[in-house]
Amino acid sequence: MQIVQNQPQQPQVVAAPVMMVQPVQVMPIGAPGQPVMMQQVAPHQMHMPQLGDDYKTVLAGRSGLTLKQTMKGSCCDAKNEWTGHAFHPSSPGESGPEIFFIDESASCFERCCLSHFMPAYRPTSYDMWCGSWSGMLQKRPSQSEVVLRHKKECTCPTACWIAEGDGGPLRIPCCCFLPYLDTLTNDGTKLGRTQYECDMYLCVPKYSVRDGQGMIWYRIRPDTCCGGCCVLCECGGKKGRCLAVPFYIRHPKSMDKLPGDEPGSIAQINNLWSGIKECCNRQNYAVRFPQNASPEQKATLVGSVFLIDMVNFEQEQT
Repeated sequence: MQIVQNQPQQPQVVAAPVMMVQPVQVMPIGAPGQPVMMQQVAPHQMHMPQLGDDYKTVLAGRSGLTLKQTMKGSCCDAKNEWTGHAFHPSSPGESGPEIFFIDESASCFERCCLSHFMPAYRPTSYDMWCGSWSGMLQKRPSQSEVVLRHKKECTCPTACWIAEGDGGPLRIPCCCFLPYLDTLTNDGTKLGRTQYECDMYLCVPKYSVRDGQGMIWYRIRPDTCCGGCCVLCECGGKKGRCLAVPFYIRHPKSMDKLPGDEPGSIAQINNLWSGIKECCNRQNYAVRFPQNASPEQKATLVGSVFLIDMVNFEQEQT
């Protein structure tokens, strides 16, 4: 008779699941000369806008925006539509996800024909909605869901056309009742205004940015040469235009360039190279907000981009 001896059962080893721990920012706290305690701070998550969001929620914490004219906004279509995208501070030409959709009310005839003879004269409204709507042609949000509106009435143009030559149109500058763009909430509250300014240096475009009561926040102007008489062009960087003209956001009195939120950056509005597609000319812009700008100031500076486009760059499309 064979005797079978029971062997002791070996314990089964089960590997513990691997957990990925998200890094957190660690900040030292404590009084000088005392032991330092470490406080964990959760990583910052940028809010993705949706319909119904307030402009303060959307713009708070953002150091800039990238604005892109869609194919419907080129000379190939009657509609002028834009999209607003999350801003990449290290590479302004690279746009993030779509967070705004903008639709202009002016007609194709006013925008593409009359603007050649009377730049920026037209009454218009740029209506902004939160979220990504550019790909939804059949379902667009209603006017009651507009978060911001950039609006102007009929004004004098920046210059009047008098003749056409081999070098392009010849225009005489206007000096009064000049183009502006008011930035409003959906209930009509005025947040600010961007105003085109005229002075003795007629060849240099310049703008003032004011609050709802008319107090000046900023001035916007490119760098100049020849004693302030001419615009100084710069060689663009990545995604920049060759011989670009950055519009720097400046202190209203000293005219010094204001810093952006990132160390070493300068608050400015840049016209970016948008590529070539089906012979249509689109405009792309990156706006880097000044350091410590309020949501109202940021909202008004978005309107500044549209006024700069109307005055200085829209004529390239006509």
